[in-house]
Amino acid sequence: MSDRVVFPIFDSQGRVIAFGGRTLKDDDPKYLNTPETSVYSKSQQLYGLFQALPALRKTNEVIVLEGYIDVIVSHQFGLSTSVATLGTSLTAQHSHILKRYCENVILLFDSDKAGNEATKRAIETLLDSEISIKTASLPAGIDLDEYLLKEGKESFSNLLEKEKKSFIDFMIKDAIDKFGVQTVESKVKAVNDILPFVAKIKNLILRSEAIKHVSEKINVREDAVISELRRLVKKAPLKSEFQESGAQQKHTRLRNAEEEIMQLILAHPECISDLDQELLKEERTKKIFNFLKDGVSVPEIIEELEEQDRVWFREILLEEKEYTFPDQTLSNLTKDIRNKELENTRQELEKEIIMMRNGTIPYDNKKFELFKELTIQLKGSGK
Repeated sequence: MSDRVVFPIFDSQGRVIAFGGRTLKDDDPKYLNTPETSVYSKSQQLYGLFQALPALRKTNEVIVLEGYIDVIVSHQFGLSTSVATLGTSLTAQHSHILKRYCENVILLFDSDKAGNEATKRAIETLLDSEISIKTASLPAGIDLDEYLLKEGKESFSNLLEKEKKSFIDFMIKDAIDKFGVQTVESKVKAVNDILPFVAKIKNLILRSEAIKHVSEKINVREDAVISELRRLVKKAPLKSEFQESGAQQKHTRLRNAEEEIMQLILAHPECISDLDQELLKEERTKKIFNFLKDGVSVPEIIEELEEQDRVWFREILLEEKEYTFPDQTLSNLTKDIRNKELENTRQELEKEIIMMRNGTIPYDNKKFELFKELTIQLKGSGK
């Protein structure tokens, strides 16, 4: 540690567990930390976290910076929610630690190419913890400590508020800067650069909004973005995080028969003519059925729906299913709906039969016979 400025590293309980040293010359490595031990691991510690905890509990927001000096100077200027990693990329352990203390993260890394790549890696990691992610950047060529010493806290706070954006906006800007959107080919590259991150969004409402945002900013049809996202999740390797995330999303929501019918006719429009509209009882499924029957395209349907139904419809579109025998599947779903209606009627009659037997209401032979008939019919249907 000779000819180095030494920084004590505290754990979350305020105990010194290691030291970091920054060279005062041009020596390599620029930063040198205490070797990892059973109590000190760079992937599980964040510089400045102990000092930031009181402010974090009040603001529910942390600013993640790149180095020791940035954190020290930002704390000196009253920006007490700043932390930094210890010479590593943000890890899953860091992500879980941050989630424990707050719900919002602002990533403030250098605005150069290396900083952008570090931001993207951090976003990918943080998405697994379902923490709210925003990004911000300083003017090119200036570090945070320089900016604060030159411009002051108020100027920085105003800049942060102005520059702060959602992670999906950051990803869109980064993709457009790299590929442009002047040609079909460049749009394809831009969308494909963003979609792996969209696939990792676990909250379906946030994922739906991200899809909409990508569609608007890159000027491509929303259903095309959805189709590409489904293809990405489908072709991902079995053990990849994208596949597991997508599979989990598919199966955590059990669809009722009407929703499954919507999925089927979206995949096989030729089945629409075989569907009895009177079977549909939910307003939103009836609305989608009528749109599809009238030949309205999927992008137009999305635009016509209210926000809550729009989110639901995007979920339906994302849950792509394959049907070997679509006609038979439709027949089975139709039968399920009819049996459900019959079962509801039978249950209501059963309540009345019990009241008849108790003498609470007059005996009605027609209702009793109908009850027996429905019971036999449902048993025969394999209910």
